Amino acid sequence: MNEWKDLSRGALLAGLAALVEGVARPLPESPVRAAALAAVEAVWGWLDAPERPETEAPTLAQAQAMASSRLYRAHVPGLLSLTSTVARSSREYAAIGATYQILCFVVLQIDAAEGAWCPGKPNVLPSDVVEANWDSLEEGLSWCRKAAVDPATERVRQQELVQALAADFPNARQPLGAVPRRADLAL
Repeated sequence: MNEWKDLSRGALLAGLAALVEGVARPLPESPVRAAALAAVEAVWGWLDAPERPETEAPTLAQAQAMASSRLYRAHVPGLLSLTSTVARSSREYAAIGATYQILCFVVLQIDAAEGAWCPGKPNVLPSDVVEANWDSLEEGLSWCRKAAVDPATERVRQQELVQALAADFPNARQPLGAVPRRADLAL
């Protein structure tokens, strides 16, 4: 688990997006699959063109319009509304858990990058994001394993991915750091 802390923020977010995508793609066509993949696309969209705040002291309204807040509002409520539509024991339910936990962690990381670029940014994120931490990430990775066709193979995939990223994208203590190309993360 601690290996994830050693990545650049960009590599961390890219790796997590790849993991969610890897468990969502094999799901049957459904609203759950669509919601998970839409969230993944939004994260990749931000990684491809991170929005740097234009002011160091944004207003509350400006902070609410930033990418972290928009990403949360655009994906989390709809994702959570799907929990009542699938069986708790299903891979789809696990995919919701994986996407939700990882997305909250990703939103927190994007918020941290925005805060580094914009030190006066007020906190506008809900408590489920503000309370996200490395344990939340581990829970999200566990949900990914439950959502996978083969949980043991998913565990190996997670380990291989983080090791590969750590070799090429170490944490540079920058707001975003280096971001791997999406095509390079297909395992």
